[in-house]
Amino acid sequence: MKRLSHVIGFAVLMSNAAVGQPATSSPNYPAPGHAFQFDFGRFAFKNEYSADGKQMTFTRLSDGRTGTVNYTVIEVRPKVFWNYWVETDGTSVARVEDHDSRTAHAMVHFPDGRVVNLSGTFRRPRLRPP
Repeated sequence: MKRLSHVIGFAVLMSNAAVGQPATSSPNYPAPGHAFQFDFGRFAFKNEYSADGKQMTFTRLSDGRTGTVNYTVIEVRPKVFWNYWVETDGTSVARVEDHDSRTAHAMVHFPDGRVVNLSGTFRRPRLRPP
């Protein structure tokens, strides 16, 4: 767990350095072209990934807040990905996703200096019939 904290901390630093950088995605990352729902207890988000692997639109399910960001993904090991981005208000998010266990750990660094650590699960949302 300590190693994971260091990885996430480094991700936040890299997220801050990534402002204005082009988005990149690992070719093995399964998200492009799909949506995933992340559940962190009090906080739940729907993330919709563009098919080109460069942008993600997030929606906070509690209040409908939404935004579109460029993201960067690095494959840490098979089926484990480090995903990070910077939101338009300056909030930096770094998340480690394990696609075998469907668990996620995130560190959110707000512009006012607050830092929130989150752990939870994720899944592909069920499609609603037409």
